[in-house]
Amino acid sequence: MNNRGVVAVELFLRNTSGGTTDDSVLVLTDGIDAVTVAREGDALAGSTISSLDITSGISTQSSSLNEKNQLAYWASLANGGEGIAVFTPDLHWRAAGSGTWSTSSNWTLGLAPEDLYNVRIDPSTAMTITGPTVNTSVKSFTLGGAGPAVATLRLDDTFDGDLASVNTATITAAGELILGNGRTLSAPTLSNSGVIRGIGTIDAVLTNNSVGEVRIAAGEALTFNQAGHSNAGLVEVIGGSVEFVGSLNNAASTGLIIGRDATMRFTGGLTNNGALAVSFGTSDIHGPITNSATGSIVISGNANVTFYDDVANSGAINAANGTTAVFFGALTGNGVGGSGTVFLEGDTRPGFSPGVMSFGGDVHMGFFHNLTAELGGLTPGSGFDQLAVSGDVSLGGTLDITGFGGFIPQPGMAFDIITFGGNLAGVFSNVVNSTGLAGLILNVTSDADSVNLILDGLAGDLNLDGFVGIADLNIVLGSWNQNVSTGIWQLGDPTGDGFVGIADLNEVLGNWNAGTPPVHASTNIPEPGTLVLFMLGGARLLHRRRRVA
Repeated sequence: MNNRGVVAVELFLRNTSGGTTDDSVLVLTDGIDAVTVAREGDALAGSTISSLDITSGISTQSSSLNEKNQLAYWASLANGGEGIAVFTPDLHWRAAGSGTWSTSSNWTLGLAPEDLYNVRIDPSTAMTITGPTVNTSVKSFTLGGAGPAVATLRLDDTFDGDLASVNTATITAAGELILGNGRTLSAPTLSNSGVIRGIGTIDAVLTNNSVGEVRIAAGEALTFNQAGHSNAGLVEVIGGSVEFVGSLNNAASTGLIIGRDATMRFTGGLTNNGALAVSFGTSDIHGPITNSATGSIVISGNANVTFYDDVANSGAINAANGTTAVFFGALTGNGVGGSGTVFLEGDTRPGFSPGVMSFGGDVHMGFFHNLTAELGGLTPGSGFDQLAVSGDVSLGGTLDITGFGGFIPQPGMAFDIITFGGNLAGVFSNVVNSTGLAGLILNVTSDADSVNLILDGLAGDLNLDGFVGIADLNIVLGSWNQNVSTGIWQLGDPTGDGFVGIADLNEVLGNWNAGTPPVHASTNIPEPGTLVLFMLGGARLLHRRRRVA
């Protein structure tokens, strides 16, 4: 017996199935609980126990039971080995009803939980446990039993204690954790099949299983530290806020994140393979979102939703009629379905290099908006980027034109960068040429149902560097009297007839020295007549040398 009144006894059992091979057992008891330590026939150290004893005939081992109710006992094994084993009891909530965590009599053998013990709150009837009153660490923690009775643990803000599990923490389907303001549950990992709610912090990698729920009501806020969280169940934010400091993966099919008048912070990024749905009121969503091919984002019920960071959309985003979606970060990939209104305030990059980004409602582009359109061919979607808007379009910000896949845009080409089914208002305040062709002139026009990009260039500027000079003359002379691909200036055919000749040379000579010389060009540019004479003289000299040779 130790000073807690716990007794270690060896019992000899009658009529056991194994006879003398399993008729001896060690038990700890305080008169309320009887906890089995070990029994003959049990597995131990890679073998089975053939016999066991508290003292093994040595009377000086009276202290083998300590004040933590750990028992050191002797055992011989079937493989011929023997040794001393140490048993530490698991602690279960043994009180018949609700109570306080820090009351030791509520636990197995009257022991208050600490870091030696695996702790389980798994009663057969529904009850609520509050506390602990001081910061407490346990070896592992499980809340909820296998039955239908729900066990609730309240880490109440009226107490001063947080709970830490050295190893994994688990909330079963019959468990509910309520965090008070400022309270923290910490563990390496937390597997949840029950309910988590309240105001506080989970400092663990959360695995929210398919039946698990995270519920945040009005005025409540939960923070999930660490990274690598996953949700295959429900995360519900109604009038409150949630923050995942690390990354969160929302699982396909069962993963559901819903909100109303909600603040959601995916600081470490959200990979949405399931569903993110927001309805009614005003909601703010922070952090980068990758909406995968199986992912869906639904905005309904006249909701106003603002996305503050980048949204990469390979799946579906739908904004129902009467709703508003604002994108302050980049929107890339697919567009937004439904007839709701979309405000584009950050970068917009349609499709998947290139592609068509479709919108079912009205689209408004803000002052700082930047639309990047890639030109990789002449067909919308497969060749160049396009915004296809069913409703009204309000232009604003910057249009940035860039090349793609080695395609070289030519003067005379036209691209329907935006199509629309409603009205057009506004203009781009800035058009940026990022094609690498400084001499390519970008003209933005519009008609009844589209915003068009029409390409042009300075006559004779065959290399499209913004200046008509030696380099352009060399292009013509290098392809002289040859058939080339029609209309390719860089092949020496600015006239577009597929043949390099006098008409193409006249394009260059007729606009000689026009434009702005590149920084690497000489400041002394000869007149075109001198150049032609020089080229002809060089040709005659070469011919003469060949004859001499």
